[in-house]
Amino acid sequence: MNILAIGAHPDDIEYGCAGTLLEFKERGHSIHFIIFTDGGNWRDKNSDIRIKEQLCACDNMEVDDVIWMGAKDGNIKTDIKLIDKIEKIILEKNIDVVFCNYPSDTHQDYIELANIVRSASRFSKNLLFYEALTSTGFEPNFYIDIGEFIDKKIEVLTSFKSQINKYEERGIDYLDMIKIKNKLYGFKSSCNYAEGFSVGHLCYTSFFDKV
Repeated sequence: MNILAIGAHPDDIEYGCAGTLLEFKERGHSIHFIIFTDGGNWRDKNSDIRIKEQLCACDNMEVDDVIWMGAKDGNIKTDIKLIDKIEKIILEKNIDVVFCNYPSDTHQDYIELANIVRSASRFSKNLLFYEALTSTGFEPNFYIDIGEFIDKKIEVLTSFKSQINKYEERGIDYLDMIKIKNKLYGFKSSCNYAEGFSVGHLCYTSFFDKV
């Protein structure tokens, strides 16, 4: 099975669904990433550092390939050319499952990206939206048990030292916050740790028969 994970910025995918992707990888499935921006915006984030962090995380997860879309952080816009480009990738790689940022958010990039991917994914049988830190009204209706992969997920997230430092300056333990969130979703789905998703569309047989 071929999995496509799409994120607006470096670390979005890992925060939202790294545990699930690690399980897919262990089962022998192909994992492909699309990152829309380099994460360097007006708050003095260093894009070179964020790209290196993302590539380090991808190596740790044994991601098959990473496609950078080259959009400016904070300036993703819904555009027919972008929709066509994502759709072409989905068709060429024969993608079975697409993961993407949840569309209801306070960050404009996530809203626009979700609109792009929703249209581009019409030929993919499964579309699941994952949560970001700034998601609003996110209520998962689909959970995946990541109990065997929670430690590996946290290890992967240590690649994003700039993010860890950013939240530390705000008095927030970034890694602990993520682990607690996955523990909460595990409680809600009767397992130790889980990642929660909002279903865009889901084809039962195509998803579970191949997992």
